[in-house]
Amino acid sequence: MGGYGRFRIGPHLYLATRIVLAIKGIQSNVLEVRHICNNPSCCNPNHLRLGTHAANMKDKVKIGRVKGVKNPKAKLTEIQVRLIRNLANKMLTLNLANLFNVSRNQIRMIRTRKQWPHVIGVATDKEVKAFLTKSKD
Repeated sequence: MGGYGRFRIGPHLYLATRIVLAIKGIQSNVLEVRHICNNPSCCNPNHLRLGTHAANMKDKVKIGRVKGVKNPKAKLTEIQVRLIRNLANKMLTLNLANLFNVSRNQIRMIRTRKQWPHVIGVATDKEVKAFLTKSKD
């Protein structure tokens, strides 16, 4: 829960933003807390809204908090992410992870758009052919 305030109540750990919204009478086990101020550690109830994961990711993209290939630790390119999404229903997670030299969890996070949410669509036929040609070498 990097960057987010937390409370421990008994054996349970809660995000501070969830506690703040619960005090205001707003609760959801399905929706995420969106920070309209673009500050993940903010707990000001006037800056918090519930929303879908997709809406939360759109906020991050719009504000510029999603880095993708600009992240110096990124192991994948946007084309590779689109390729993974192309192949997600055709290959096992383990095989995709081995093919792209990343963890199975990374593949799962890409499939569910929890990572690389700003990458839209799937790879083009040209990108698939280029990848298949390169992977044969």
